[in-house]
Amino acid sequence: MPVDLKHMAILATENGLVDFAETRKMTNTQAPIVSVFNKTGVPQHLALCSVDDSDPEGPKFYPVVDLGNLKHNTTIECGPPVMLQAYAVSGYKEGQILKPGDLNRVLFVDPAGDPQPRDIRQMTSGDAFRLYTNYSGKVILESA
Repeated sequence: MPVDLKHMAILATENGLVDFAETRKMTNTQAPIVSVFNKTGVPQHLALCSVDDSDPEGPKFYPVVDLGNLKHNTTIECGPPVMLQAYAVSGYKEGQILKPGDLNRVLFVDPAGDPQPRDIRQMTSGDAFRLYTNYSGKVILESA
């Protein structure tokens, strides 16, 4: 379910089915956060997703961060993403959540080869990247 900033999604069981029952505006926060509350009676597995609203059949969700199980009567809060990192993953399928081993193959790196994610607040719509494999077979992602 898409959740706007400063809103809480309520996960509930209705007619035997688990679904997001409603969203509520959080009036007690000035922070730009989203929240999910689990009132299903059992733990529920959740993931943060990016959302593509361009499909006429409805929004498509692409998992980005696996949040694991959210216990009953528990709330999780998070802010909008501000850092972007890319990973070289073989055999990746659209919508797949990255495994811990995949996180070792970062593509945005500093000159020493250490991870250096990009701050998306400093990116513009004209930013572009070039992805290629060099002569040794190493996958490289650089600003174009």
